[in-house]
This record gives sequence, structure tokens and C-alpha cells, in this order.
Amino acid sequence: MYISVRQYNDVGAPADLAQRVNEDFLPIVSAMPGFLRYYAFDAGHGVVVSVSIFNDKASSEASNQQAMEWVQENLASLFTGDAPMIVSGEVFAAVPDPEGGL
Repeated sequence: MYISVRQYNDVGAPADLAQRVNEDFLPIVSAMPGFLRYYAFDAGHGVVVSVSIFNDKASSEASNQQAMEWVQENLASLFTGDAPMIVSGEVFAAVPDPEGGL
């Protein structure tokens, strides 16, 4: 299992971003091969963070590329900062979900 964390700084309208991600990006990312989970949150002070969880490294890397393209095509007006910081890697520890999921 692989996780990618993307931190977007200087987000001008987090509420607008949330709506657009929920309506437009979630259907795209959730249909990608190897998809397991996606989370995004407003960290305050113009910072938004997303977490994507995939079965394998290739799928995780593809999600980063897809996210970057989608943001550039659909949300460029909401960002005034630099490109997002991306951190990703293989999961080596996790607490199992009591219901059998992640």
C-alpha cells in the first residue's frame, strides 16, 4: 500500500476548492486503478492537504500526475503559491480497520 500526501499553500478559497474536489475530482481519482482511499482537509491559514492511498507505487505516482493536471486545468485561479509539496511512500505500519478495511 502506498500513500501520497500533497500540500497546497496559499489557497484562496478553500470552500470553493472543497466543492470542486468533491464534485469533479473524486470521481476521477476513485476510478483510477489501485485506488483505496482519498482524504482532503483544510489545514487553515490557506493550506489544504490531500492524502491518496493506493495499492501500489505505480498507481500512487499516477494519482499525483492526475492531481497535478486536474489542478492546473481546473483550479489554477484558486492558488497563488508554488506547486504543491508532494510526499509519498510505501506504508510500513497501519492499524487495521476493525471492519476489515484499511
